[in-house]
Amino acid sequence: MNRKSPARNAFNLFIYFCVIVVAFTLICAAVFTVYKLCSRLVSGHASVVFDPVLFARGIFLFAPIVLIASGSFMLFYLMRHSTSSWLPLIIYIILYGTSWFILIPMDLTMEKQFSAKHTLLEDYNAKRSIVLSSGYFRDLYHQNDVNKQEEKSVWYYSSVEKGNVANGLCIDFGTASGKGSGSVYTFSNATLDLTQNEFSDPLIEKNVKMNPFVEYVVNFLRLTSIILRKCFFAGTLAWYAYLSMALALLSVAGVRHISKWRLVNFIAISFFSIAIVVVNNLIYTDSIMKPVTSFMNDLLSAVPVKTSNPFAVLFNLLTFAILTVAGIIRDIKHRIEVAEEEIIEDL
Repeated sequence: MNRKSPARNAFNLFIYFCVIVVAFTLICAAVFTVYKLCSRLVSGHASVVFDPVLFARGIFLFAPIVLIASGSFMLFYLMRHSTSSWLPLIIYIILYGTSWFILIPMDLTMEKQFSAKHTLLEDYNAKRSIVLSSGYFRDLYHQNDVNKQEEKSVWYYSSVEKGNVANGLCIDFGTASGKGSGSVYTFSNATLDLTQNEFSDPLIEKNVKMNPFVEYVVNFLRLTSIILRKCFFAGTLAWYAYLSMALALLSVAGVRHISKWRLVNFIAISFFSIAIVVVNNLIYTDSIMKPVTSFMNDLLSAVPVKTSNPFAVLFNLLTFAILTVAGIIRDIKHRIEVAEEEIIEDL
């Protein structure tokens, strides 16, 4: 078989899919584990190198996100390895369909069983058992209830007893900008509630906390994950309605050869994939699209098949139809061009 053999391209696509899903899931789970362990870390205390429960939770958490993103990665591969055969595209449809209809439901079901044994209460209790170390200055920020401005104070814990009852010194700067009136006072028997913040130690938070862009991306992925799980556990009809997004994402294959320039194709695949997920997230949440979503859902309330978000289903089906028709037309032309190139190369 030569370099452009359809069978080889299809087999390589399968291997590529497996490697992408496994590798990215493990990487995301590892990063999740490290970040969560850092959130429990306290200056002056020994750190935990690895937590198998957190790592397993990270796998269950990120596997669906990676499987959803795998469609775009497979399209990048198909864009790069063009062929006149439909076989690689058929394998793409089978693999991506398997991801949505089999692998993601399996992951969510297994995650539920895993969470029954390892509840989030364990994380809460783990934080409650953490005792801050003494001898460190820690910056704390809180919002003033009167003027709603962020205020800064520096706390020095001279001693910390079991249960995080602390004694020490506080330097109150007023507003975070330092323009407010400051004061210095001692405190004793102050109870420190570590469960109210993501990080146990402000010193660790200062160095590990995500920058705004990364935090925005993580929040976007978290929102997608929450909506996915909510629809899956809401029942068969709600899940099938959400699966209409899988059809819309599947049809993004129609733009993989929209141009002869691969960079344009890469941007088109990325744009449509992200746009479909973003619009669905906006429809399923109280967002800037709520007036439009409410109007369309009321308009579609007469549809015989009842679902909580018929507008999302309509959007996904229309996207699927438009991209599929456009893709078939463009694919036929592209395959004729590729077939002509293959004939010339074989001469």
